[in-house]
Amino acid sequence: MLNRIFVAEPVSPYAVRRPLVVDSSVVGAFLFGEPRSDEAKARMDGWALTAPRIMTYEVANIGMNKIRSAQTTLESAAEAMRAFGALSIEMVDVSPDRLLMIAATLKLSTYDASYVCVAEEYGAPLATFDNVLGRAALAYFSQAST
Repeated sequence: MLNRIFVAEPVSPYAVRRPLVVDSSVVGAFLFGEPRSDEAKARMDGWALTAPRIMTYEVANIGMNKIRSAQTTLESAAEAMRAFGALSIEMVDVSPDRLLMIAATLKLSTYDASYVCVAEEYGAPLATFDNVLGRAALAYFSQAST
């Protein structure tokens, strides 16, 4: 009679968190205290946040637009950018040819398409408050699963 296989594994001292691709609309809402800030925070909690590298520039641009429109000060925007750095979002590069294909297919800017690229590559959900990006991503991923 053959012995069965035993697999013994210690309890992990940490939880492996699933990736969540977040775009600048979600992160910006959280960082700049916009009306949906609490919703953004709740969505991001417990996930391994991931985004294309362009997010840094997009979030900084949100801050700059808020400064220009007198919705915040330079000091407050700089503080928000420091908080952005503390979020530990994994910033990743996207494949340029894949980026172009997705942007053309979905009729999105390459900026928005970069978030779809990362979500596709990681097999991760994409969180956005952007209606155009959200609808395009839902359509794209529902087609991919059929």
